[in-house]
Parts: sequence; structure tokens; C-alpha cells
Amino acid sequence: MSWTLEEAMEYYGRQGAPGDQQALVSLLREAQEESGGMLTRQMIGEIAAYYQIKATLIEAIVKRMPGLKLAESGHTLEICGGRTAAKTERLRRIARRNARA
Repeated sequence: MSWTLEEAMEYYGRQGAPGDQQALVSLLREAQEESGGMLTRQMIGEIAAYYQIKATLIEAIVKRMPGLKLAESGHTLEICGGRTAAKTERLRRIARRNARA
């Protein structure tokens, strides 16, 4: 029998996930094991959508639980467009230059 994320979400839903955090963590551990040792943002998004919770909540749990690992798909740079626009533009130029390197 092959493993599917949907079946695992159904199973752990019957165990109390997401309200029971231990059931949710068990789901995350199983999903990580089945995916080769890392949780992807896509998997977290699917789990969040299934349980109708925010993906950021799951990501916070992943960061706090030993053994859970989030696969990083690159670097993210968030820039504010407020009063510090001059600094922001300088950061954008630096980020573009580093991306090309």
C-alpha cells in the first residue's frame, strides 16, 4: 500500500489534528519521513488548507519541534516601501547583484 498525504491527513484528523497538537506533530513527522527527510512549503500549504489553518502556524510548530525540518527553496528578502525607501532601493540593488553572482 502506498502512502499519500491526503490519507495521512484524514487519519490524523480522526486522531484530533489540528486541535490536538501532538496529532498534528505526528502527521508532520510522518510526512517528513515519507518525503525524504524534509517538509516542503507545498506540503505545509496542503496540510494547512486541509485543516483550514494558517500555514504560518504549521511553520512555527516545525521551527519549535526538534527533528522537524523545513526544506528551504532559496532565500527570501522582504523589503518595506515606507520612509526608508532610499535604503530599500539600495538593498534591492545589492540583492540583485548578489543574485547574479
